[in-house]
Amino acid sequence: MCFSRILKAACATSAIGAFALGATMFKPDPVGAERDLEAPLQAFSADSRSHILLSGHSLTDRPYPDHLEGIARQEGISVSWRLENVTGSSIQQRTAGKLARLTDEPYDVLIITEQHRVLDALMWGETVRYLHGYHHAFTTANPAGITYFYTPWISLSSLADPHPWIEYERLALPVWRCVVNRVNDKIGAAGRKNHIRFIPTSLALAELVGRLASDPAFGGFEDSSAADRLKAIFSDEVHLTGLGSYYVAAVSFAAIYGMDIRQQRPPALLDARQADALRLFAADFMERYRATEMNEAGNCEAPVSLAFASHYANYVARAYPREGSYLITELLRIRNIVRFTWRFRKGLE
Repeated sequence: MCFSRILKAACATSAIGAFALGATMFKPDPVGAERDLEAPLQAFSADSRSHILLSGHSLTDRPYPDHLEGIARQEGISVSWRLENVTGSSIQQRTAGKLARLTDEPYDVLIITEQHRVLDALMWGETVRYLHGYHHAFTTANPAGITYFYTPWISLSSLADPHPWIEYERLALPVWRCVVNRVNDKIGAAGRKNHIRFIPTSLALAELVGRLASDPAFGGFEDSSAADRLKAIFSDEVHLTGLGSYYVAAVSFAAIYGMDIRQQRPPALLDARQADALRLFAADFMERYRATEMNEAGNCEAPVSLAFASHYANYVARAYPREGSYLITELLRIRNIVRFTWRFRKGLE
């Protein structure tokens, strides 16, 4: 695709092919057995232990690991964890800071996430390079360790209307999948089989918010307004409440360990009916995710189409408005569409 064609198309529209994009991005990858990467860890005995390194930022902060530990405990798994969190950080920044000494103690699992603006992270944070490097260092120090990529979610452009955010997260998930697939290609090319696995936390949140917005009878929330339902999950436009953190911990546990958590007791500090409803939804979501093509990446040879770059730039402009004139804002938006499409026209590196 020539540069002039990209520029012409970017200027012509502000939201290109969103519906067609959705159908295309969820088309299964014709290459390979990516479903194997969704398989949970081996069966656990009652005295099983997991030592987890969690490398992230505010979207993986406490109480997320506390809830993950509590859910595991009820299934007879003793989870300990170390938190490597720097607010707003990329994998590149955490790697440069050498915050985690991977040889200090043995780990069984690495849960790692990236900054939540996917195309900006890929361009400026070089996600593929640094995720690969971090995974390599982790598995070199912990040969039996397994890496999970925890997909971050972007800020809601409006708490009053979450539907644009839901649409964006559904479209962004295949790009995150292609990031992991690209790293796994590099791992395979080096003759290694310790591929990175995937926790679809961003999509799980989007599907939950969509259900809360559309189902007045959703358990534990029957008497709540639409605004109160979102406030129960989000403390602001992007960060989670304790209840929201419990939900993503339930999704994470189901993704990593594959155990049925439907009969668990809810945490004492949370509304019991709401926590039960979210835990059941998390278990059902992961069951559906594994059973359908949602867990396949789209076309990873060209994962950042002009349509997605346009959708991304438009959403970011809405969610993070800049000060300045309308003309400058539009020029910056068009520049970003062109920049992202051109940069990733040959795939992810």
